[in-house]
Amino acid sequence: MAQRIVDKVSELRLAVADKEVNITVSIGVSCLETPTQTFDDLLDQADKALYQAKSKGRNRVVLAQAN
Repeated sequence: MAQRIVDKVSELRLAVADKEVNITVSIGVSCLETPTQTFDDLLDQADKALYQAKSKGRNRVVLAQAN
């Protein structure tokens, strides 16, 4: 699902001041690994994955690594 979002957004073009601008998106994904994980744990993992996606060149999906 996340990769489909990246693909569809990259097809969009935005007109700004008579110029066409490409739009990209980076997504960090985390999965519930144990019943004791909290929402904050998941959000923290997804946030770290998002910054990995951005540092790897943007416009991509990164799945958070299991602890």
